[in-house]
Amino acid sequence: MSTTHATVEQWLALPHHVLVDRVRAAVRPGTPSPGPLWTSLATHPVLAARVRGVLSALKAQSADHRDHPAWRARIDQALDDLTAPRPVTRVDRTVRPVPQVVFLAPGQPVSA
Repeated sequence: MSTTHATVEQWLALPHHVLVDRVRAAVRPGTPSPGPLWTSLATHPVLAARVRGVLSALKAQSADHRDHPAWRARIDQALDDLTAPRPVTRVDRTVRPVPQVVFLAPGQPVSA
């Protein structure tokens, strides 16, 4: 957890041009996939939004690149990791019995 928090804090402090360079280096085809990086960045909503914006810009820039399919695959995977739903924590709820509801017409006697 502390490693994730430290990574998020480091990436939050980066200026935009450095953030773009880091994201570009992380999604560059031919480099090892940084899967856990994206899930750790996804824990901070503002940082995740900034990185998603950079990834979208990189996707548009790589449209004319000769390695476009490789770039697109890596960028799409990173976007999927950033927007993956967070695990839901199970809440223990006790089930209470619901009283029976009886509708009576006006003048109808109540039966016990």
